Amino acid sequence: MKHSKTALMSWQALQHRRWLAGFIFFFSQWMAVACWFMLPHQYLSQAVVLLDPGPSPTRLVANDERANVLAAKVSLLTSSLVAEEVIRTTGLDRSDVMRENWETGAPAGMSYEQWLQSVVMAGIVPDGSRGSMVLKIGYAATTPEPAKALANAYADALIRVSDLLNKGSDRFADQAFASAQARSRVELKAAQEALRQRGSAELLGEGLTDPGIRAFLSGSRQTSAFVRSHLEGQAQQRVLDQGRDPGSLLDDGFLNTQRQKLTVLTGQRAEAKSNMGDGHPVVKALDASIRAVEATIEAHERKRRAASALGVQIRGDVARSVSGNDMDTRSTLLEREQRRLSYEASRQGVESAGERYEEALTNAEIAVLNREAPRADVRLMSAATMPTDSWFPKLAYYVPVSLSLGLLLAWLGAGVMERADRRVRTLEDVSEVVGSGQTWSLR
Repeated sequence: MKHSKTALMSWQALQHRRWLAGFIFFFSQWMAVACWFMLPHQYLSQAVVLLDPGPSPTRLVANDERANVLAAKVSLLTSSLVAEEVIRTTGLDRSDVMRENWETGAPAGMSYEQWLQSVVMAGIVPDGSRGSMVLKIGYAATTPEPAKALANAYADALIRVSDLLNKGSDRFADQAFASAQARSRVELKAAQEALRQRGSAELLGEGLTDPGIRAFLSGSRQTSAFVRSHLEGQAQQRVLDQGRDPGSLLDDGFLNTQRQKLTVLTGQRAEAKSNMGDGHPVVKALDASIRAVEATIEAHERKRRAASALGVQIRGDVARSVSGNDMDTRSTLLEREQRRLSYEASRQGVESAGERYEEALTNAEIAVLNREAPRADVRLMSAATMPTDSWFPKLAYYVPVSLSLGLLLAWLGAGVMERADRRVRTLEDVSEVVGSGQTWSLR
């Protein structure tokens, strides 16, 4: 009874205040339309790809295995690897507009490449149901054209990256290896420069603590061999400095290592050619590596020949140096020899550390790529089309919500005004019946 009475009063309020209710309703709808145009719209465009297990469909029968493949593909899709491929193919890194946006709105300390990757990856919306081999690649943007273009670019990039990973031609691992090499070379050069600048007094002080070195200072018969090895080492070091290549060692060990590496690369190249053909990226990459190793061996041989020529030229100096028996001369030679030996040992240590650093980074990068790369091929089912309706706010939901809110506000406004007007009329009726004095006491 109470609810029916309340509903009747609400209906009466709307009838009595229909102009006010209509004004509130239409005003709320006008505000809703204004908000619709002021809100930042997001348009979503979707491309659909199929995760094809290839000639062995029994491998992906179980739902758990399908879910693992789908999760791996989604992880690869949202990784920086595919984002880099999208940026490269679309040319966003060469866009003046994007660079201006980076200069004005990027956080302090963030490079242009990092900012561009974060912007591109922010719009990706993957959609795949568990147990299904269909993946919807959606991209949300403020306008329809970029949403369609980037959704298709992401689908193409996912197909290319998956194909490269499945076939073993990994462009990203090659880049990681080259980057690791460059960083290790820079660190090696800096370490060797620091060794060159070490003080001679410090080296001489370290040498005087060794009994074998003190024997040289006291006039040992080995002084002649000591000075000869020192001067030959100086000649080799001059050749090394002129070549400006701190990553090479003038010894047989380095040559043997490079020749073994050349043999391994040649075998790998022959195997890759027989399996993939001359035009495959893996074969081309191996050809480039073989040429680089051959150039290194040739440059090393030239340095050895130059060092030998300089050694012949300084033999006269060697003879004159060993003819004297001056303590100061031998101390100076000892100091230089200690500096060279310390430098050579540290240089070889840094070289080994750099090689380990390169190998560790490359193995880690390849491991990450193999872990992220699923073993199922990716095939395009349907390309993205131009979105006709905004993804947010969506009109199918926005219109019913705005109408409902308008009716609610109209009902509330009419009810509040009707209740206030009814209270005023009640007080006026009481004052007419009992008089102003009694009305005051009633209040």
